[in-house]
Amino acid sequence: MTDLNSFSIFSFISSENFPLVLIVPISQFRQHIATYIEKAKSGHTVILKDEKKDQQLVQLVGKKKFNPE
Repeated sequence: MTDLNSFSIFSFISSENFPLVLIVPISQFRQHIATYIEKAKSGHTVILKDEKKDQQLVQLVGKKKFNPE
């Protein structure tokens, strides 16, 4: 598991009930891609950032599930 202190966390609340917005460099995303995909699947948002250009490039969010009940 990736150390949460190794990347920026935009959210102030870390809980299953309150999704996080994680801002990570592309290089770190490549190294831990499975971890970030799991975070997105569990409801968190992962934003990939180009550190050299200081730009946010991609936002990864999990697919929302429809529950008719």
